[in-house]
Amino acid sequence: MIGAMTELPTPNWDLLPPLSRSFVKPLLGEYHSERTILPLFNLLLNPNSIPEVIADTRRALETLQVNPDSAKSPRVIEGYRVLKVFFTERLQYLRDNKIVVLVYGSMRYDDPVNLDYDILCVVPSHAKEFVSTLIDWMKELDHPWDSLVGYGGHLTFVGLEDIREYATEIGNGNLEFITSNCMDISMDMMGAAILITGYAGFTPDPKLCAEYRQRVLELASTNAILQASIAENLLSVLTIRQERRVRDVAT
Repeated sequence: MIGAMTELPTPNWDLLPPLSRSFVKPLLGEYHSERTILPLFNLLLNPNSIPEVIADTRRALETLQVNPDSAKSPRVIEGYRVLKVFFTERLQYLRDNKIVVLVYGSMRYDDPVNLDYDILCVVPSHAKEFVSTLIDWMKELDHPWDSLVGYGGHLTFVGLEDIREYATEIGNGNLEFITSNCMDISMDMMGAAILITGYAGFTPDPKLCAEYRQRVLELASTNAILQASIAENLLSVLTIRQERRVRDVAT
């Protein structure tokens, strides 16, 4: 966490529209360093470039991604096996609640050095309705994962209704809402980026995943804040994965 910093390290701060400024400034002051905030800031300065950035970064990430059939690391392959068993046992719950399951992080990029489970569950309603499920699933998954693979992991829920609310309030120019919810927006747009790039093979209905992806992209296209946040997250993942790929080659 960055403590007292409240000024953006750029002379172009005043060029941002008020909506974008109300989103970025609290993130910089409380949650982000200069290194992590500047890509987002630059994207918001050039909103017309964002769709192309998203498309190009998605293509670059696709060249680094693996699935259970293409992974080469034995530990990553075992990780996919554990997750398949876990979610196969919960298929009916996934169907009943229209949940899309995405695998991302080290599993998605065949990275045994930093291996843990990273799972995003996308639901059509509000994510807060699934807090108890999240807690139960993490407890239930930790045991087989830790005994067979190791390192634990992360499981998160993102709600399409939450993202729709962000798009509506930003579209209405609600500065107070944007400022007070900036971190939730930022975190859920990380989830949107995962929805676009994650492995969805454990989702019962593949068409549902495509539907959710399209819905999120359509909502994000209504304003620069959501689009830029998705693009910034994709760029961050690409940088990390390229750096780790270089590291793996060097060692």
